[in-house]
Amino acid sequence: MLDICAENDVIFLKWMFLHIKWGLDIVERVWISWNGSGYRGTGLDTVERLTFFTNEMFFFNPCPALYAVIYSLHTMNGGIQNMNKDSRNEGLWVKIARNRNYMKCPELGLVMLKSDQQKALPQPPLCKEARGVITEISANFNGVITQGLYTELLDKRRSERVFNKEKGLSQNQLAFLLWSTQGVSEIRGANYATLRPVPSGGARHPFETYFAARNIEGLEQGVYHYLPLEHIGEKKVAIEYIGEIPDHDKRITEMLSGQKWASSAPVVVFLSCVAYRAEWRYSASAHRVALIDLGHVGQNLMLSACAMGLGSCCIAAYDQKLCDKTLNLDGYEEYTVYACAVGEAIK
Repeated sequence: MLDICAENDVIFLKWMFLHIKWGLDIVERVWISWNGSGYRGTGLDTVERLTFFTNEMFFFNPCPALYAVIYSLHTMNGGIQNMNKDSRNEGLWVKIARNRNYMKCPELGLVMLKSDQQKALPQPPLCKEARGVITEISANFNGVITQGLYTELLDKRRSERVFNKEKGLSQNQLAFLLWSTQGVSEIRGANYATLRPVPSGGARHPFETYFAARNIEGLEQGVYHYLPLEHIGEKKVAIEYIGEIPDHDKRITEMLSGQKWASSAPVVVFLSCVAYRAEWRYSASAHRVALIDLGHVGQNLMLSACAMGLGSCCIAAYDQKLCDKTLNLDGYEEYTVYACAVGEAIK
């Protein structure tokens, strides 16, 4: 019995010393990172370097609380050290430091090693499949473009918030808006990537395009979904009807956080993000890349509207839950990320 107790004591002592060793190792790594040596060659800043080895070591140490404390203290001191000497954004320093750090480029070599693509997990679909009846809409782009010179187009593009409520869009105009932002011209590899009018990190194109039709030639009011894979390499457009929008103007105003002016536009385009489409390749860094890609889509949309003599205004303020509900999105795997009202502007 004494032998068993003694053996258990030895096991406990070994376990305790092992944890002390782990703890000292963490402190040593924090000190190395804090002083800017050791991990500097990775290209990560201090917080990012600490985040990396904290995440890595978490799986080898059954005491993650220690990491959380050290990381939190380090972030508090390192992330806001340049902001706590004045009154700018007082009380929000920690959040701002975190968000600024999020905008920076991580060491992609480390990110890619952890991605599901590198783990050879199945690739998600390139686009969502149709769930309803597919409708083909007219797509004669030559008849809708009114602005020929690119320099004039750039001069004229402005955010417009006053629309002619009585003037609708033709199907050709709608088709050009959809195709010029998310149309698929080619599929590369074994269904690996799509080539589109807009760039996207790793050719992931994690967005889906929906639109709320208020006054579109030949279409009833409601929510529609663009289906770019129905016409690969063709300047043709297919859509599917998702559902009605009860009390259209009131609902659009509510969806866009009280911005009533947008409800007078004949169409409001909504972009959603199917997050895993980008996460599969870029892991936890996918969301930063997706936000960059979102800007490309928005600019194409606005320039295309301007090329047809239409006004537009991109919108980043919206009711997340109401938009997701109206577009029939689950809010987790797919969720609303952008909106843009398009129509004939009243100067």
